[in-house]
Amino acid sequence: MNLGNGTTTGGYLLYVGTGETVSRTINLNTTTGTNTIDSSGSGALNITKVVNLLSGAKTLTLTGESRDANIVTSVLADNVGALTVVKGNGGVWILNAANT
Repeated sequence: MNLGNGTTTGGYLLYVGTGETVSRTINLNTTTGTNTIDSSGSGALNITKVVNLLSGAKTLTLTGESRDANIVTSVLADNVGALTVVKGNGGVWILNAANT
């Protein structure tokens, strides 16, 4: 699944379910810009693979209203430019890898 249009426009993924483990790859498909993952469901969102697909400095915003333990278990890695991770809203996000 690609977040972004391959250039400078980011994408927005909104989750509103009762809890899910996502095993599909989520590609941060921007050279710059901001991609957002929003967990606002009644259960936790667990993401197992996020890939910083294109080179360039970009931002990943983890947000949402879910107070459950939303988790990103894959490495969040730079790709030529820095990947900045921002936490928004009151939800809970856990980064559970050796991020670079």
